[in-house]
Parts: sequence; structure tokens; C-alpha cells
Amino acid sequence: MKPGWQCIDVGANFGYFTVLLADLVGLTGHVEAWEPSEELQRCLAHTLELSGMRERVTPMHCAAGHVAGSAFLCRQGNDYASAVVRGESEDQDAEQVPMHPLASTRLKSVDFVKLDAEGMEFEAWVGLGDIRPKAALIEWTPSRYESPAAFMAMLRSQGYTIGRVNSAGDVDGPGDDLLEVKGTEMLWVERSA
Repeated sequence: MKPGWQCIDVGANFGYFTVLLADLVGLTGHVEAWEPSEELQRCLAHTLELSGMRERVTPMHCAAGHVAGSAFLCRQGNDYASAVVRGESEDQDAEQVPMHPLASTRLKSVDFVKLDAEGMEFEAWVGLGDIRPKAALIEWTPSRYESPAAFMAMLRSQGYTIGRVNSAGDVDGPGDDLLEVKGTEMLWVERSA
């Protein structure tokens, strides 16, 4: 992150990473915090107020998808983990939420994207359209994607190098096993200068 960068935080939750991004981009940067949950939007607003970052962040009450429309937000075990589902939901407590492509951002440019969308990362990335951020941090869960190989191929075809974030927070080369990941990894993707 650099001062002045324009960032999108997809899956902002209560705002932990949103505040970190807002601090890193400084007074000349800006962050859009995309969070579809109404309850978490209230938490996010409170976090921004307490941290003094309200002026650097625009909360977006919507899910990120490849096209505009609506979806359902279904809880996954605890109060702060939810998955966005297109179409009908069997979850009686599911919350219907608006969905927009990231290309509809209000930012003039996009330098960085954080994607943590509980399996909707591929669709959210497609929703960027022609926008090519300099870098992105992507939650990588191959079992949740229809075609993880297509997601990986798309990133590479767009000129991104892909690294795996290790437990120390450093970026390692991805190796050849990213398609075989059984759980979740965090990927750092970056465009060559």
C-alpha cells in the first residue's frame, strides 16, 4: 500500500482491514468498504467512527458480483460469517441484498482490492471488468469455485504474478499446488510494473 492509493475492501465485515487500509493510504487515498450485511454495516460505521477514519472510507451496502442484481446472504455458523448465494435460498433467515459489479465503483481509479467474499471471489473479480488493480489480496478457497483453474488462468492472463501469503505475512511463490488446496489460503497477486 502507498499513500494516495484507491482501494476496495470486499467483505469488509466490521472494518478491521478497512481501517488498516485507510491508515496506509493516508489523507490522499480512499477506501470503499463493500459489505452486504446490514448488521455488519452498523458495526463498520461504528468502527470507522471510533478509529477516526470515516472521511477516508465510503461504506457500500452491497455484495460484489459479476453483474448487478440481488442475492441472498446466508449465515455460516457464527454471526459474522456469511455467504452470498444467487438465486433461491433454502435458508429461512437469509437476508436479500443488492449485488453490484466492482466496475461500478465510485473511485476514479483502483490500485488495490482485498477480496474475502466466502466463495464469491471469482465472480467479484470478473465484476472488475476492465479495471486492473496494481495488487490484490485474495482469499483462495478452490473448493468453493466452479473452476479454480479458470480463476488462476484469468489472473495470469491479466498479467498478475501470484504468491501465497505465509503464516509470517511474507509472500512465497505459489508452488504448483494452489489448485489442490483443501482449506483456505491468502494469495497476493501483483501486476508487473
